[in-house]
Amino acid sequence: MGPSGREGSGEEVNLEVANMGEAASTEEGDADAIKEDEAASTEEGDADATKEGEASTAEVEMKDPKIHTRSSPNSVILAAQELSSDARNVVITAGFEQLLYMSLEGFGNREILRFLMNNTHTEQTSEGVEIKIEGSKLPPITENVVAHVVGVPEGSGESLEFEQDTKKQGEIKKAVHNLLKLPDSVDDCEPIADEKKRDRKHKTIMNGKIGVDYLRDVMEEAKETKDVELEVKCFFFIAFHTLLLPEKDGYLTLHQMQAGMNLARIQRINWRKVLLNHLKDGVKSWWKSQAKSTKPGGVASVYISGPVTVLLLYYLDFLKSKSESDVSQTPRICYYGESMVTDLVQETMQKDGKRFDNLKFRTTEETCYSRSYNECEKVKVQKVSGKQKKNKRTRLGKNKGEKGDKEEKGTHVNPAVRRKEVVKRYGERAEKDSGAKNDMVAHIPALEDFVKSSIEHMPRYLHSDAIKIVKQNHSSIVEMYEKIMKTQSQMPSKMESLVDRYKDLDEFYSKHIMSKADWEQKHFGNKAAVDINGITISEHDFVKSMKLNGWISNFIVDVQCSIWREEEEWKDKIILSQSAVNELLGLTQIRGYVEKELSNLAKKKQIFVPILVRALDGSGLHWYLLVVDIENGIRYILDSLPSRGTRSATETVKLSYDSVVKFSYAGLSFTYNRCCRSLALNGQ
Repeated sequence: MGPSGREGSGEEVNLEVANMGEAASTEEGDADAIKEDEAASTEEGDADATKEGEASTAEVEMKDPKIHTRSSPNSVILAAQELSSDARNVVITAGFEQLLYMSLEGFGNREILRFLMNNTHTEQTSEGVEIKIEGSKLPPITENVVAHVVGVPEGSGESLEFEQDTKKQGEIKKAVHNLLKLPDSVDDCEPIADEKKRDRKHKTIMNGKIGVDYLRDVMEEAKETKDVELEVKCFFFIAFHTLLLPEKDGYLTLHQMQAGMNLARIQRINWRKVLLNHLKDGVKSWWKSQAKSTKPGGVASVYISGPVTVLLLYYLDFLKSKSESDVSQTPRICYYGESMVTDLVQETMQKDGKRFDNLKFRTTEETCYSRSYNECEKVKVQKVSGKQKKNKRTRLGKNKGEKGDKEEKGTHVNPAVRRKEVVKRYGERAEKDSGAKNDMVAHIPALEDFVKSSIEHMPRYLHSDAIKIVKQNHSSIVEMYEKIMKTQSQMPSKMESLVDRYKDLDEFYSKHIMSKADWEQKHFGNKAAVDINGITISEHDFVKSMKLNGWISNFIVDVQCSIWREEEEWKDKIILSQSAVNELLGLTQIRGYVEKELSNLAKKKQIFVPILVRALDGSGLHWYLLVVDIENGIRYILDSLPSRGTRSATETVKLSYDSVVKFSYAGLSFTYNRCCRSLALNGQ
């Protein structure tokens, strides 16, 4: 089964797309491990067939099959670090901002994944996926849970349908190969100076399988050539393969290709539903593989497919741990770090190392899952700007000598995780000294200790000079620290002066705005609070617009336009009133405003048309400004919300076109394509 829950042919073109309930092709290292396990599960010297069967059965009972998963959250972190700023903006626009700032790197102990899969079921609930632990029953995993854990968007609710036609599947694979610049033969490859990159590309061409390392190579090249679209597609390929839609195959599957190829469609998909269905398929596949592994002589390895990250973090959030982790903020992948997961898994693990239910469970009301995703407080992350340090290409834990602190590697660490790391590394005193909840904690080791290893390798006659240099620099650190303390001591007086400066304003606001904020309109009537050039605003609307988070009244725009009409430098321009605009849009039965305001176009260079329409997302009213350049015959549509490049700017024009085109009968003809080009040039 694929991520959509449908069966696909998967037999086409060399990619070996595996159905989720069947064994899939594996990387060479995994295949070798499986063979070794299978060889170890039989005893060659047994002459008695009965004894051999008993020994084989005993072996299966004593040793569980090895567990594997293609889920690798750290791969997404590494890919996110390599994205250019333009590519990051595209990812954010698509609704996947949380993937750029996730802190979860790994699972700590994969045995907990086996435990969870063995206790997860789909057949008894129509809502989602259930984790059933003895003595407790957690609420089903639903789309809302998926949103809380991973933060994926629901788009416009469109479903993700995968191509079932074998011929079209081949066309999709060919399109991906062309996108990734993979020729049919190694001989057709362009020269590559980097030996490792060259080997990866040649291997990809020869076996027709696309791995994460090669995708990162293409991302790097796309970043250098400023091919933002290719850069973003590679990022989504990696995210789908290693986090959101992982399958059993060690290489990019056809499902993952289809999911990441169309950036416009990515924004429309309900990814919460897609991931939930994929998790269901993964659970069903697990139980099928379990049926095989429990038989004598069964499989030596089992694979977990589906977004197990959702399963794991959801379960951990319900555990009452000693650390009292914050379970109110979302998404959870931006809260948990690998060390937090490791500690929590260790705390809940039973002595047998196979059960992970040593802790009591929270109630749903104690967690973020009792509310909708949009209602919850979001995890505050440190969004690092500029160039970020890159990790070496290795999974965390592969080389422990290279495993460093998250901030040293350039990842984004939320404050809760950082504080936990401070306590773990430097003790409780550092946490107490840090003071308030959001204090920055810096551990500065003595320079003598810091350079001790370097001094030991120096000739002895240089030691005294080296120590002098150390002491000189150490004093400069102390001096900097004193400056920091001095700056902090000055802050209270600066804050007091700020309060005094705005004291009168605060009194005015409290008296005239906040004291009336909850009054109903009947208390005000139509009493005019302000009258400028005959344009008025009622006291009710004035208070409403001046409230915290209030919307600015249209009165402001009307007044500003009336002031401009009277100014000398605006004599060669026309600014239509809202009455004229409403007449043109057919929003009023009163006539005469348009004829009056457009009666004399002589010596006029530009016409400004402020348009107030319902926002595209239905959230409220929204301003556009149509500027007609009479001399050049061009119209410009200016949007008060900035567009993120040519694509989104053009979409804005398209969506607002129905409202604006009604002005064309006024004799100001223009072509839609020219308008799009004009806006695109100005939008960039």
